[in-house]
Amino acid sequence: MRTHGLVMSVVMLLTSAALVCVPGTPWARAQTCASIMEALSASADFRQTAEAMRVAGLADALSRPGAYTLFAPDEAAFRKFPASQVNYVMHHKDLVASLLRHHILDGTVLSPGQLERATSLQPLSGKAISVTVRDGAVWLDGEAKVVGPGEVCANGIVYAIDGVLLH
Repeated sequence: MRTHGLVMSVVMLLTSAALVCVPGTPWARAQTCASIMEALSASADFRQTAEAMRVAGLADALSRPGAYTLFAPDEAAFRKFPASQVNYVMHHKDLVASLLRHHILDGTVLSPGQLERATSLQPLSGKAISVTVRDGAVWLDGEAKVVGPGEVCANGIVYAIDGVLLH
């Protein structure tokens, strides 16, 4: 059983690498980071999200091989909430983990084109995220806008969003 899990992890890693780096695909871009967690930790734009991942116990998973799409709230997204509210959530592991699972797709590396064509996504939380395109921008659950083309990592892609997805 353990070997099967290892084989599936390798297959997922190779699949995600193929999706991300195949020359000639419309969105093929060079990988910029070893892992999603590395990308979050290296960017001042994701300071709060990186810390939330650590608090929630999700940092290790997003550091290992896999195929993930992460919708990462930028710092401006956290400033939309009172500091006391953010502080409260950050001190309750189960609450922050539940919230973050609504931002992660496991087993899927969505290209920008695939994201634009989607109407619904299934995150780890189990509650669907609606996807709409308004004024040339992709919106998640009608409240958070995807900002930028996404950062390609060895284990997936990180899309910055300007809001926190509440489920």
